[in-house]
Amino acid sequence: MVSAMPTALITGASSGIGAACATALAERGFHVCLTARRQNRLLQLADEINARSGPGRAISVAGDATDKRVREETIGAVISAWGRLDVLVNNAGTALGGAIEEVDAALVRQEFELNVFAGLAWMQLAGPVMRRQRAGRIINMSSVSGRTALPCSGAYAASKFALEALSDAARVEYAPWGVRVILVEPGSVATEIWERSRQVALSSLPNWESSPFRGFYLAQHDHVKRLISGRAPGPEVVARAVCKAATARHPKARYPVLWETRMLNLVEHLPTFCRDWLITRMLRAE
Repeated sequence: MVSAMPTALITGASSGIGAACATALAERGFHVCLTARRQNRLLQLADEINARSGPGRAISVAGDATDKRVREETIGAVISAWGRLDVLVNNAGTALGGAIEEVDAALVRQEFELNVFAGLAWMQLAGPVMRRQRAGRIINMSSVSGRTALPCSGAYAASKFALEALSDAARVEYAPWGVRVILVEPGSVATEIWERSRQVALSSLPNWESSPFRGFYLAQHDHVKRLISGRAPGPEVVARAVCKAATARHPKARYPVLWETRMLNLVEHLPTFCRDWLITRMLRAE
C-alpha cells in the first residue's frame, strides 16, 4: 500500500542536523525514517516525533551508514512501511581536522568512507526507487568547506568537494526522471560533530602545540570553542533549508546556510593570492 503522505529518509539522524531535519520534516507532514548508529537516541527521537505528530509517523533503523546491509535494510523498511521514498537526506558524516602534513592517512580514509562512499551508496539505492516513481529529491549535506578548503580542514574539505562533484553529475543524470539532486551547504552550526572532531584531533595530533602549524591549530580550536559554547546558530537553521529543498516546487541546486558560506563562496572568485591572504588574515595564523 502506498502512503498518501510524502516520506523522507534521514541518515545521521540521532543528533544535531539529522535530528533537527527529521523533526522539521515530520512537522511539515512527512513520514520519516531515521537511521544512525546510536539506537537509544534514535528510538527516543522516533517516540518524540510520534507523540507530537501522530502514531506511525516515524520509524528507525539503527546501524552504521557504511554497512551495506544496514543501508539495504533501511531502504527496505521505508518501502515496506509506506511504499514510496520521496526524499533522501544524506546527512551522516564526520569532520577531521589537521594540517595536510600531519593528518593521519588512515583517519582520512575513514572519513571518505563515511562522507563520500557511504553517501554515494545511499544515492545508488535511493535513485532507482525515485526513478521508478519519476519523482524524488536527494538532498546531500555538504558544508561551507564543500567549495572552500580552509587550513587544517583540507581532508574534510576534500570529502565535501567530492560529494559536491557527485551531486553535480547526478543532478544532470537524474533530471529526465524528475529526480532532483540538491546540495545544502551549512556554515558554522553548533552540533556535536565539532566536539567529536576536536577530541579526534587532540588524540591524533598530541603534539600540536609544538607543530609548525600551531597558529592555524589555535585558530581552529578557538573556532570550535565558540561553537561548543553555544554562540553559534543551532541545527534548526539547516533544517529549515532542508525543508525548503524538500518541498519547494522548483528547488535550487544549492542552499548555502549562514553568511559565512555565502562570503567564502564569493572569496573563491577572487585571484588566488587575494583569497589566500584573506583566509590567513581571517584565521590570524602566526
